[in-house]
Amino acid sequence: MTTDLKSWVGRREEMHEVISPTPMSLLAVTLDSDAPASALGDPIPIPWHWLYFLPDAQRSDLGSDGHPLRGLFLPPVRLKRRMFAGGSITVHRPLRLGQSATLTREIKSVERREGRTGPLVFVTIEIDITGPEGLALSETQTIAYTDAPPEVASGPSEEILASPWQSEVTTDSVLLFRFSAITFNSHRIHYDDLYARQEEGYPGLVVQGPLIALLLTELARNHGINGRQLRFRMLAPIIVGDVVRLRGTPTPKGADLVAHVSSGAVAVRATVLGDAGKKP
Repeated sequence: MTTDLKSWVGRREEMHEVISPTPMSLLAVTLDSDAPASALGDPIPIPWHWLYFLPDAQRSDLGSDGHPLRGLFLPPVRLKRRMFAGGSITVHRPLRLGQSATLTREIKSVERREGRTGPLVFVTIEIDITGPEGLALSETQTIAYTDAPPEVASGPSEEILASPWQSEVTTDSVLLFRFSAITFNSHRIHYDDLYARQEEGYPGLVVQGPLIALLLTELARNHGINGRQLRFRMLAPIIVGDVVRLRGTPTPKGADLVAHVSSGAVAVRATVLGDAGKKP
């Protein structure tokens, strides 16, 4: 790995925002559900904070993939494809609607590895969100870069097919468009079919990984688990048009969650820890 990439470790930026009810209501209608928080003072459940502190790069500072240019905040990795590989979230105290909050994010590591299909670069980012009462939430995100062609999930997998918690979501381009709009995500693989196929090698538009992680967490919340911690891994891309089968199994401390694609293969795994029947 070059010294240039290592020099990005420790880079920080800070953003400020008033936590408004509007993004919550927009995502709720997108998901055909009620907003989990609507009145000022209501706590925001995990991981709905993703609707805030959105990327605000100038259009002239966007790369050909639609993301902010590498070399602004994130290091100038030369590998072509960028993927949100997973992360973890811990809630220390509730972040509430109407509060003023500050997000600080810092690049903690840049690692080069050799994978089965060539070199990979992993960038780890640590995020803290602070509200009026102090640290509200900590998060770690891992972003992966590769030149390898995407490996679409194939199956089937036999695990959790008989899980007690089950739900299904049929993906379409309108769902992807709305989620990208609400989160101000301009990565072209989510809305530009020609780009997704010809430039990044996917068989179609790619469903946003954070959307699936949020839907899995909502499955647990709808069964009474209000998350205090969330860990998730993106294992394979989900292509638009697929029916995503959300499955959950309660554990003594929370729930194990899995998203299957139509073939039965596992695309996303998550674990939520929390208190049953208690407010977050």
